[in-house]
Amino acid sequence: MQVHSSVENAAPVVKVRVDPVKAQAEGLTPAVIGSNVYSALSGIKSSTIRVDGEDIDVRIEYAPDQYDAIEELQGMMITTASGTSLPLSDLADIYYKDSPQQIERKNKQYKVAITMQPQSEYLKTAKDDVKKFVKDWKLPAGVKPMTNDLDKIMNEELGALGGALFTGVFLVFIVMAIQFESPKYSAMVMTSIPFSLIGSFGLLFAADAPIDMVSMLGFLMLVGTVVNNGILYVETVNQMLGEMPLDKALVEAGAIRMRPIFMTTLTTVISMVPNALAYGKSGKMMQGLALVNVGGLLASTALTLLLLPTFYRVVYKWGRKKIGGEGELVCD
Repeated sequence: MQVHSSVENAAPVVKVRVDPVKAQAEGLTPAVIGSNVYSALSGIKSSTIRVDGEDIDVRIEYAPDQYDAIEELQGMMITTASGTSLPLSDLADIYYKDSPQQIERKNKQYKVAITMQPQSEYLKTAKDDVKKFVKDWKLPAGVKPMTNDLDKIMNEELGALGGALFTGVFLVFIVMAIQFESPKYSAMVMTSIPFSLIGSFGLLFAADAPIDMVSMLGFLMLVGTVVNNGILYVETVNQMLGEMPLDKALVEAGAIRMRPIFMTTLTTVISMVPNALAYGKSGKMMQGLALVNVGGLLASTALTLLLLPTFYRVVYKWGRKKIGGEGELVCD
């Protein structure tokens, strides 16, 4: 397992730690000493001259090799408030220290990112093992673990997709209730959605595929496709009820709509088989979406044709009542 840190590629830098007591004794402050050291190393702007209509800064700097060693920096002379000069080493500690190439902050706090690349045999358990290790590890005071930005973004996006999924289900219910002019038939068709979830989760489990953003998009698509079969069946039964009894209408509607239901489901499933088998680079990326739709459509089609007639009969009976002793059924 390869573990890396955002501060591992540290480079040695020279640290100058000013002693505030010694600096005050000479009438100086750490800020003044730091400014003098910075000016000596980077140069100072003395004036500006105009050459060919352009302003050019004139900077005064030491020779490039003047302070290229720590011993030379220790001997840098600092002018005190009384006008005397002292070497920098008398006022500060100068030493080498490893420093990260970049410093990251978040919410005004320092942040260090630790990443790893697990070996192939640990891919399935690496994430849980790392979480357990971090949870049990006693971190130093002032240090606390945080969720990395990628996982945080993923969680936010999954939450947004979950909200979109529930919104989609609600809108589909409203549209069908308007179409059938009855919420009970709309609720009956919506039973196709839990039917489809059986196949979707089952196929994801069989393929050992995770529930991620791609598969959530598949669930969002599935909501609008699996209800099509139920709409065809319920609408056909409603049309036949004016010509024949309920039981015969349920059987005839299934026989009439079975072929178009199978054809529409089969064409959709076949088009997603390459992605479901992770064929090609794009197939691997969209495998979760394809598995959700293939499993959901197959399970929904089978269970809809088998169970929807029973649900229709139950819902239809709920909407009727007996009048008189003869048991005549009339609409509410």
